[in-house]
Amino acid sequence: MTLSSATALLTEAADTFGDHADGIRMYLFGSLLRDALAANDIDVLIVYVLGSLREAHLLADRLRQIDIFPPVEVLALNTEEERETSFISHVEAVEIWPIRGDGMGTEKAY
Repeated sequence: MTLSSATALLTEAADTFGDHADGIRMYLFGSLLRDALAANDIDVLIVYVLGSLREAHLLADRLRQIDIFPPVEVLALNTEEERETSFISHVEAVEIWPIRGDGMGTEKAY
């Protein structure tokens, strides 16, 4: 699977979430970013604001249900946990969602 096709599938699934995803961001990390054709899974990080755990869980479930190979693996951290661990910078994660044209969030996906 190519990086662009994986990103398209993930963002399409997340886009169906609509207004229920305020304060939630989605990132890619891991082997897909290093060598998409040799990736053994698609690592996704969901970062959510406190109070949005239910919505983050629903989004994670939706992503896990995507029937593709390699399979989608989802990790979720709240913003406090991400800040304490600096997970995004340590794994060089790339934000892919939400895609917005207003200067907030990601301007475009791969």
